[in-house]
Amino acid sequence: MATVSVPGPTSESAHRTSGRRRFRRGGRGTWALLLVAVPVLAVLLFVIFRPILVLPRIGPAPGFVLTDAQGHPVSHEDFRGKVTVYTVATTDCTDACAETYALLRRLAAQTGQETWPAPVELVTVYLDSATPEQLRQVAAQVDVDPSRWRLLSGDPRSLKYLVGGGFELYYREGPAGRIEFEPGLVLVDGVGVLRAMYRGSLPSSQEVLRDLETLMAEIQNSKGWTRYAYEAAHLFLCYP
Repeated sequence: MATVSVPGPTSESAHRTSGRRRFRRGGRGTWALLLVAVPVLAVLLFVIFRPILVLPRIGPAPGFVLTDAQGHPVSHEDFRGKVTVYTVATTDCTDACAETYALLRRLAAQTGQETWPAPVELVTVYLDSATPEQLRQVAAQVDVDPSRWRLLSGDPRSLKYLVGGGFELYYREGPAGRIEFEPGLVLVDGVGVLRAMYRGSLPSSQEVLRDLETLMAEIQNSKGWTRYAYEAAHLFLCYP
């Protein structure tokens, strides 16, 4: 039986084959590098040519379970997906609470006209462990829209954990059992992160609206590749 011999590859063809393999390996590496470089370059260009501002991510907002004016339990989970503006008050305060109520009425009117990517909800926490009936009386006095502005209270321990510990707003029981407190405002985003804290005095409605607009722009635009630009803005502390 005759044996047929098959000639092996010449050195030239082997060299071409080896070169093609190196090219294919090099091509994959080039594409991998491009996949990394393109979004990084896009982020840099976005930040340079379209400078953006973000509110700081201060930390996780405290969890809570309080009671509303109808006697229903309300927790922090009920505000997921919403931007929440928290303030504090007592049922027997006068001048300090009048300023808070005026600010919240302005915010309710101004935010109600906006078409933002997340709803805004106003919450006032009452530090004197108000009953649902007391909350209803206050709501009637200050003309609260229950669809936009919620009044909450609870037991002293829950209030101290939320307001004193989580929101870092000072208050104490003064003479004759009256609550003494410093006014303040806290802004929490839809995933439960503290984004702005005004302590010691109330901000103007213009300041709060500016912060709300900054936060809403981040919510609206943090999609696709542009979310890396917002992460870069957080990294480089691009705050108002």
